[in-house]
Amino acid sequence: MRGLTSHLLLITIMVGLISTGVRAGRDGAAPGHTSGPTNSPTLLFNGQTCHACHTPFNRGIGSVTLLDVPERYEPLRIYDLRVHIFDPERDGAGFQISVENETGHVGTLIDADGNAGVTQFADGVPFYITHTGGGAPGEKCTAKGYGDSINNWIANGFSYEYPVRWQAPSSDVGPITFFVAAIASTCPDGFSTSHYYATQVTIDSATIGDADGDTDIDVADYAALQQCFSQDVSGLLSGCVFTDSVRDNDISQSDLAAYLDAVSGPTSRLPAGYVLADAIRGGLIYDKWWVVSGVAAPGQTDDHPLYPITGDRAGSGSTTYRCKECHGWDYKGVDGAYGIASTTHFTGIGGVLGTIRSPQTLFDLLMSNDTASNGHDMGTYGLTESDAWDVVKMVLEKTIDTDTYILPPDGPVPGLIIGNSTTGSFRYNEVCVACHDIDGSGNFGEGVIPAHLGTLAFDNPWEFFHKTRFGHPGSSMPMLERIDADLQMIANIGRFMQTQAP
Repeated sequence: MRGLTSHLLLITIMVGLISTGVRAGRDGAAPGHTSGPTNSPTLLFNGQTCHACHTPFNRGIGSVTLLDVPERYEPLRIYDLRVHIFDPERDGAGFQISVENETGHVGTLIDADGNAGVTQFADGVPFYITHTGGGAPGEKCTAKGYGDSINNWIANGFSYEYPVRWQAPSSDVGPITFFVAAIASTCPDGFSTSHYYATQVTIDSATIGDADGDTDIDVADYAALQQCFSQDVSGLLSGCVFTDSVRDNDISQSDLAAYLDAVSGPTSRLPAGYVLADAIRGGLIYDKWWVVSGVAAPGQTDDHPLYPITGDRAGSGSTTYRCKECHGWDYKGVDGAYGIASTTHFTGIGGVLGTIRSPQTLFDLLMSNDTASNGHDMGTYGLTESDAWDVVKMVLEKTIDTDTYILPPDGPVPGLIIGNSTTGSFRYNEVCVACHDIDGSGNFGEGVIPAHLGTLAFDNPWEFFHKTRFGHPGSSMPMLERIDADLQMIANIGRFMQTQAP
């Protein structure tokens, strides 16, 4: 791979207005006056500038800036640029641009309707774009591009912007230079006092996966990619465009997969979305995902299509869209606490504990709209790709056999949390007491009546255990999985709270 200095894309812009001489500059500059390479094999008159036709050479107090320049160019991508000319001592400006390297003109300049009729190919030569003008004598100061710059000069703060559209070549061709020659002047006279400006902008060619622009794909690119993925990139941040591998103006899981492919080859074992997922956040998604994501609750009119219509069940509306409602707080579904037919949560649906499905299969199952094949179609209801990957990772990496810490429903003391209440009380007073009070009476619930932790721990120890690990959706409750993932300590806290039940 070429080093940074060896494959820079060099963009040089020289802006102004070419007047009388070889041709009337207000009609557009003659081709080949962009200060391009003198040895260009494409057109022999390259190397000339506006000074070839206009003397003397004057530099004013204004400036020229090329706007919307990409950090790096990508093959076949179309770029809309703006040439901004400013001069408080003049009243209009024009320009000419070409795109070249040592082998000739590169890419494609496009003179389309998007250029608003203020630009044209110079004498029909497609390698150069210049301003438009024309019109009968006396009308040149008001006609088309040059006239438009005059008409809007003062309103635009003594400046004007010409649009330039360029399509990159089909492959990385190395260093590329954009050249433009032009001047700022007065109308109808004042060509001998025209002001000339120039600027240069250097960029590199793009490499998918090279998010930080150092021409090497390494761990720093991973950090840059994470930043792009975590932000709203509609319209794309400048540094994120190089991770948008599917060219849809969005950074998605597909782009992350493309990045991992570039770093380590095809990601056949673990999808990128799974690698980057947050399993602990997935515990909140498993509980009540729409609260976590801040979207409208589903089920305003209908239950989830996979929710059974028979059996003893308490769920309806949004409740039927919760993972826990079918698969249980103990992750065992019909084989766990929700498997007792006399309970109000019996659905007959299996659990997720110990599943042998792959991450991709679970993700597809959540997002597929093929409900006839058990597709959950959760994306339709507002579950995002990130949400789905988070809960998939939680299912595969954080679900536990709760029988280790809680006696099962058919045990000698159903629901008894197996822990040391004395040890649990110490930890409770360190972590929980500030919000839940000394006896657990502090509210974390959503209703008018506070939810007593002791009552929850006694009535539904599996829910208590899950929420202590992962937190409560929509609250500031800390997740012990993040600060202390000692499951036995969580069991100790739970046993203490069972002793505090009113």
